[in-house]
Amino acid sequence: MTTNILCYKATHMRWQSELVLNFDSKTFFKKSNSVDGGKFFIKGNNLILKWFRSRPEFLITNDDRKTYTCKSYKFVLELLTRDGSMETLNIDPEYNPILNSIKKIYIISLKNSTRRINMERQLKQKRIWHMCEFIDGVLIKDNIDIFDELKIHQNASKLPPGDLGCLFAHLRAIKKIIDNNLEYAIVLEDDIIINNRALLYFLSNEDKYLGHDLTFIHPHVNYGTQGQIISLEGAKKIYENRMTIIKLNIPIDMYYFYHSRQLLNIKKPNSFYNQAIVSADNMISERLSINMTHPIT
Repeated sequence: MTTNILCYKATHMRWQSELVLNFDSKTFFKKSNSVDGGKFFIKGNNLILKWFRSRPEFLITNDDRKTYTCKSYKFVLELLTRDGSMETLNIDPEYNPILNSIKKIYIISLKNSTRRINMERQLKQKRIWHMCEFIDGVLIKDNIDIFDELKIHQNASKLPPGDLGCLFAHLRAIKKIIDNNLEYAIVLEDDIIINNRALLYFLSNEDKYLGHDLTFIHPHVNYGTQGQIISLEGAKKIYENRMTIIKLNIPIDMYYFYHSRQLLNIKKPNSFYNQAIVSADNMISERLSINMTHPIT
């Protein structure tokens, strides 16, 4: 099965580029020379470009989509053709032009758990399912072999089993990043809600959030490991220092937020993340709600 896209030469009063329109159930577009993009809609002869970072633009065609124009912005789209004929390009269905450096998403979850089932159902509705891989969570009493797997002494930590299992599961994900030589990867826990609009905005602007050993992408300012981007260099630093981290006898999020400054270059959540990509289940109420009505521009 293939996905159809159309490529246009774009001339705007403020910029010039090629514009890629991807026609599938979740239609999106982006500039070929940057990460700027958004969602698009076609209604009759009208093309609506809903940019993630700026106001929508409305264009019209009078020649069956070969050209679109918007007089107010001196905006013209001209279909790229071969031998003078309209050409629709066929590409792999896993192609995603808004995704560049992040190639893998690891989700930490216990085998056969309800959370894993719910998370799988949620992810299959997104354009990122082909990138996802579950990392088995760790129940210490049932996973004594984890100490050998991660080359850790069994008496190295006095953490409660739950916190220790969480730390080991994150180390498993980090080891995956190293073993697969991934420049960047996203690590998620399974108690989250992914906002599709926010996800597309985030991925189309991923260059803003890279360049650190670890970047948090969940809404909590001072705790939690529900979502983070980890670089290859960051993964190596964490894994090589795993014994030092374990001997501190603190949960993994407390280490990241309060004890990692000398080792890691970390970008912590700010106001953007309060309305961005993931939301953790709340221990008191059922879920945190994220208002994505007005994404950052």
